Amino acid sequence: MTARTKDPHEAEAMLAEAYLPNRVDRLGEGPLGLRLDVMRLDSATVGLLSFGTETRLRTTEATNWAKPMPKEALMAWLACRQPPAAHVDG
Repeated sequence: MTARTKDPHEAEAMLAEAYLPNRVDRLGEGPLGLRLDVMRLDSATVGLLSFGTETRLRTTEATNWAKPMPKEALMAWLACRQPPAAHVDG
């Protein structure tokens, strides 16, 4: 899933749905410009979060952060991080 917003309250709701309840404070002069790319792999959430300006992100204390990741989910995550393999017709 990819989500974008310039609204701090909408950003808080998106991040809370993907991760933890939070507070987003825009510190810079430009627009907030949140971009969130996130996917769930079994019990894990993997994502990339960026802002268009300096931002402070505060979250509640994580209580269930150390869950084992199944081998299949870990392999899928690692495969996403690797460059595509070259294919040679032959």
